[in-house]
Amino acid sequence: MITYPQYRNCGGRLDEYEFDQLEPGVCRLIDSYIKSNIPYWKVRKLTEYDIDFSDLITMQVDFIAENGGKAALNGNSDFNVTSVSTKGFNYQMKGKQVPMFNNVPLSPVMVTELRNAMRQTGLLTMSL
Repeated sequence: MITYPQYRNCGGRLDEYEFDQLEPGVCRLIDSYIKSNIPYWKVRKLTEYDIDFSDLITMQVDFIAENGGKAALNGNSDFNVTSVSTKGFNYQMKGKQVPMFNNVPLSPVMVTELRNAMRQTGLLTMSL
């Protein structure tokens, strides 16, 4: 959905090979997230929404790369680890407060920006 030069212009930090590995999965993730949060009659192809996804995809690609890479897109992120043990050393941690979608971690900033963009285009409505 976005090219490597677009990704770099938005501040992306990965090399082209890593970007090419993650970008299609991130686009599917964002598409699925939108579809699960809007009424069925508003569902379109990702390219047909009146939203510029460049920054959103860049944020999510970098976030996924930092938190498990391709494995994170399959639900095996670094956020699923709760304890680590080696000889003479044990470390436990509580789950981090990171938004998840189908067991895939989402960049908190990306989620906020995406939901705002969805509201602005009429895909989401706030109810009182």
